[in-house]
Amino acid sequence: GEPVRAEGELRFDVRVENLTGHKFPTGFPARRAWLHVQVQKAGEVVFDCGGYDRSGRIAGDDEPLAHEHRTHVTAEHEVVVYELVAADSDDQPTTQLTRMARRAKDTRLLPRGWRRDGPNAAHTAPVGIGNDFDFTAGGDTVSFAIPYGVFAPNAQVIAWLRYQPIAPHWVDALRAVDDDACRTFVAMYDQ
Repeated sequence: GEPVRAEGELRFDVRVENLTGHKFPTGFPARRAWLHVQVQKAGEVVFDCGGYDRSGRIAGDDEPLAHEHRTHVTAEHEVVVYELVAADSDDQPTTQLTRMARRAKDTRLLPRGWRRDGPNAAHTAPVGIGNDFDFTAGGDTVSFAIPYGVFAPNAQVIAWLRYQPIAPHWVDALRAVDDDACRTFVAMYDQ
């Protein structure tokens, strides 16, 4: 719906729908997607949540588990990231496939046909979504409430769902590996 101005805030919802037959993103666990939401006034960006730099890092703290799942966003650093973060046997985040012992976070968007009583539901259920009751099969809705102060009438909301086939912290883990294939991959990634 349209943004609403109330109690000194600009309020709006962003709905993300998964139209695939599997979780999104899926496959190799280095993949992630996130909401990038801007509010613009006369072409000038006055709010930017989920912006990123040239290296592909999301603005602010971009480490594993840094982005907790959110149902409400009130500030630029509160980025909504859809991803799987694995933990090792010491309960530390890991990017090494052979050390992955459990899902510490799995906020990937569920496919439309997923059911809590379906086959393998215990292994495919989201992890770390808290009380997000609208994180359901087929999508998620995130509410934004931004202090209105500087916005004045005519503010425009623009939302993107950004996607990365490999997040920068996965590549960072390969930088110290003494292997020609790793060095080649990192060099290609950095290009």
